[in-house]
Amino acid sequence: LPLCVPCPNRSAAVGSNQDKYVLSPSPGSPLAQELMQFFGKMVGLAIRHNLTLGFTQSTLLWRSMVKLPVSRNHLESVDSLLAKQLKDIETVGLELEAGTVEYKPDYQPEAWRDLVFATYLSDGTRQVLIPRGEDIPVTLGSWRDYIATVERVRLLEGAVMRDGMSVVLPTELFPLFTAVELEQLVGGRSTIDISLLQQCTEYENGLTPDCALVRNFWEVLDEMSPDETTLFLRFVWARSRMPASLSELSMNFKLQLSSQGRDSSDSTMTPDNFLPTAQTCFFSLSIPNYSCKQVLKEKLMYAIENSPTMDADVRLHSAEGWADA
Repeated sequence: LPLCVPCPNRSAAVGSNQDKYVLSPSPGSPLAQELMQFFGKMVGLAIRHNLTLGFTQSTLLWRSMVKLPVSRNHLESVDSLLAKQLKDIETVGLELEAGTVEYKPDYQPEAWRDLVFATYLSDGTRQVLIPRGEDIPVTLGSWRDYIATVERVRLLEGAVMRDGMSVVLPTELFPLFTAVELEQLVGGRSTIDISLLQQCTEYENGLTPDCALVRNFWEVLDEMSPDETTLFLRFVWARSRMPASLSELSMNFKLQLSSQGRDSSDSTMTPDNFLPTAQTCFFSLSIPNYSCKQVLKEKLMYAIENSPTMDADVRLHSAEGWADA
């Protein structure tokens, strides 16, 4: 769906925030505009129900939503090349205005020969800034208007999605939040806070916070990379983000001792031969009583890397005869 596009810095492989996305600035068809508004409604519903989304947007979106000013510096955070172009235009314009040559508003420097009142948006589409702007050159008398218009157009992309959110949420209250707070309200934490997870953990089936198995478990989680901890959260909760605070958690994490491998009469039925299991609906993980930390790490990593979806263990069958019913 043409709703989000990589930010220009990512497309050009320059500047900062190359992991960020921006909302598609030009949903051309009525269907695309309707989809964007519906997407805004879905984001609003997620906020109301404390569901965090993997929604990696630039600071431009969050600052505009909370009514904080945005400037060229914020534009540079997602489009360094455009910010540099505007800076170069400004430098040339100021130098010529301060020169000894007689001021001529219609004069167009050599560096601006191909510059007209049109610009490229985040998704690469070209937008005319004023009526017949593609035929109007940028001159010494109009360069300030050009820069101001480009900045206004680029800094206010994504208004359609905000309209959709306003159907579900009182967006007029967004200025009560900072941009960072609103971003965390929508997307939670991009990295899993292990200490936060520990604070909301309940131990069951004989496990205690001080037993060797539990200590090994938390050490393994601490040693995981951010991508691996995201895989872990998906495995035990079917989500990729943690809420920003404990108060926003709908349930505690449950760490349980599995009964697998307790049959001492069979040498093959040892805990080290079994994998951990998760119940995503209950945010719980059952782990066998592994003999050491290394075995626990190997089994847990295998489980989270080979369970891409919460329904991976469900076998689906076609309902024969349904169409004839």
